[in-house]
Amino acid sequence: KEIKAGYLNTEFGSDHTWHGLFINHLIKRLNFSSYLELGIAAGTTWKQIKCPVKIGVDIEHVDIGNFFPDDTVHKFSGTTTDDFFASHDTNKKIDTIFIDALHEKKQVKADFFNSINILSHKGIVILHDINPQDETGIKACNSGDAFAFWLELCDNSGNCCYTFKRPRDPSQPGTFEDGRFHAYNDVSYEDTVGIYIPNKEFGSLLKKNYQHNLDHSFMFFNEHRNKYIEDRQVDFETLIGLIKNK
Repeated sequence: KEIKAGYLNTEFGSDHTWHGLFINHLIKRLNFSSYLELGIAAGTTWKQIKCPVKIGVDIEHVDIGNFFPDDTVHKFSGTTTDDFFASHDTNKKIDTIFIDALHEKKQVKADFFNSINILSHKGIVILHDINPQDETGIKACNSGDAFAFWLELCDNSGNCCYTFKRPRDPSQPGTFEDGRFHAYNDVSYEDTVGIYIPNKEFGSLLKKNYQHNLDHSFMFFNEHRNKYIEDRQVDFETLIGLIKNK
């Protein structure tokens, strides 16, 4: 059966640029002034962000200046995320942190806890690679097992974790099989980010009460995908309201 995708928000694009457009729109609407990106890679997300303070961290030597000479940028290219956090002044808080570096549960967890140490009181943490579609997707060259940390975080964080999916393009027809939409020429149709919105009261207890050894296999995730992805999905305006009213 040929169908059209069910929702669209063209301001975020319909390809891999949507991460940056989405984050930049959040920054603009929330009047955020600082942005940290862990894992710049080719700069696809980075180049979409307009923010007074942009900090980029990547283990590869990325020449950020060639991308955006007018940006105010603190460069940490060629640095591991652990090294960056060890050198960063924890008094210099960040409003928006995007975690997209090494796609391993252990490292994503380390990046997350290091991030919340420097997160501003109004800030948010955004995580990529939380919604692999099959076992190919959990290979190290793809999303790895970053999803396993997302599951663990959701189980530890009450109502602090939400998801936002890449808007679908209704101009791209597709098929509906096995309960999912499969769009032609639209390989990232299930591309999803997780958003951690710290609650003032709950946030202080997260590190104290966190259960670190929850075992979440891909089979478990696939069987409970609704709990961790679909049921937490919000639209953009709802997300703005949640962040403003936290």
